Amino acid sequence: MSSRTMMVDRVEVSYSAYERCSSTHQRFPELGTIGAVYRIAALISLNRGGYIEKRPDDMEINRNRPVRVVGPFEIFSSERNPNPILFPTLIQLVANRSMTIEEIYRQAAFHIHLGSSLLKDTADKVDTIEELYKVLLDEAPESLAAASSGLPSDSGEGLSIRIGDKLADNTAVHWPLTDTSVIENPHACIVGVSGQGKTQFALDILYQIQEQNPDVTFTILDYKGDLSEHGSSNRLMLESRLGCEIITAGAEPIPTVPFRNTSTHNANQYALGVADLLGEFYRRLGTQQRQALRECIAELISDSEHSEGFGFSVLEDRVREYYEDAGKKEDGLIEVISRLSVLRAFEDAPSKSAAAPTITQDLLVRLNELVADSLPVAFLLIRRLYDEMRQLPEIERQGSVTNLRHVIFIDEAHHYLSVNNSPLARIIREGRSKGVAVFLATQSVSDLASSAGSDYREFLSNSFFFKTNLNSSSEIRALMPVAERNVRQVADRIATLEPGQMLFSRNLQRNAREAILQAVQFYKRGLGS
Repeated sequence: MSSRTMMVDRVEVSYSAYERCSSTHQRFPELGTIGAVYRIAALISLNRGGYIEKRPDDMEINRNRPVRVVGPFEIFSSERNPNPILFPTLIQLVANRSMTIEEIYRQAAFHIHLGSSLLKDTADKVDTIEELYKVLLDEAPESLAAASSGLPSDSGEGLSIRIGDKLADNTAVHWPLTDTSVIENPHACIVGVSGQGKTQFALDILYQIQEQNPDVTFTILDYKGDLSEHGSSNRLMLESRLGCEIITAGAEPIPTVPFRNTSTHNANQYALGVADLLGEFYRRLGTQQRQALRECIAELISDSEHSEGFGFSVLEDRVREYYEDAGKKEDGLIEVISRLSVLRAFEDAPSKSAAAPTITQDLLVRLNELVADSLPVAFLLIRRLYDEMRQLPEIERQGSVTNLRHVIFIDEAHHYLSVNNSPLARIIREGRSKGVAVFLATQSVSDLASSAGSDYREFLSNSFFFKTNLNSSSEIRALMPVAERNVRQVADRIATLEPGQMLFSRNLQRNAREAILQAVQFYKRGLGS
């Protein structure tokens, strides 16, 4: 039996829920059998409206331990209540829809999971069974509301992110980030003019992902440096709540070497890709300079001495040797490579700090001090992430649910989309199968249709709109499931949103007014562990 197989005549309970219920049963055997504890846990969740839309299979599974499987009548009936109709009816009432028996069993497992956490926490605080019942009856609503904001998942599967609350009725809305039956891929664009809360929204999503699955890592590219300004509360939040390492490129090296062929490309293919990438930014590199750069990189990549990679200082030495051997005068290529070498944006040579793949680390890279060279450095880092991603095995899939390994969040993304950013486009195209997601925060939808040839809109399954101006119906319909007759209404609502308010493209089932959310904001988490 796989860790997520649902058998028609059984209910699978996550091992963590089983442990919590067992602990409660040991403290209070008066509750009855372990099956009775399951029923109490599920009733707590159902009674407090602990149903999260679009989460039919939300169980925390630890693959290294067995999954508890119980017969349905242990959940749906007891000696005191022999009627097996009670729980199926309650579950469907709370969900407000009819369900198949398989879906009911999945939801039963979910509610046991959700309720077991509150049940154990309460049991640990009281001494008698009477106190336990009193606390559950008197204090459960507030506690469960907090617990319902996101279900932890050791495996990273079934991630469900609370993105905000509907203004219409204050109900929470969740994003089933890794459920491919709901969304095609986990990539997202976050659009809005400055000061509307889109960056804080993205950071809160990262926080929730890490809270639900600490194994997911992330790379944040901070173009302006204001996400992590020294001494700011934002920086303290990033360090204390997200636990990320903050690197100011230029003041300290990004912990990786810029050149290392970890992909399936041969040396010449790799060198061609990197040389073309640098040529996109340094237009003074003509055909001959690019050819010289390709040859130098290919030679170094093929050299066993540099099999673990190398930095710009090594490349500069090789380029100078190349020019001396060819009897050529120094030109724009020497100037560019020397400039990048002096910046020390990356490690010069493999070291302990650069040994771990970048994709396995939590990094925020501040690029503001590099000024004109910030984008080449960022693109080389993205190239490094792409090469490492290609080496990863295909992500595991259980039914429609996939795992997640790494998230790349790019703030001020329009700076990165106006040139040919082939590694980024490939990460977005290929990332789903490798468990890599890309979040792009930008000010306009038009930024996503790059003049360099890549239309990123076709690869982004999720769109979050803060206040912005949408200039054409094609801009709206490229990212939202909106009927032509409703396009103007949606555009008008987006243009008049208040700071912190947002429209989620997949929440537009009726009209734009009902779809407005008060978006989650990372700064509201506060400091602390």
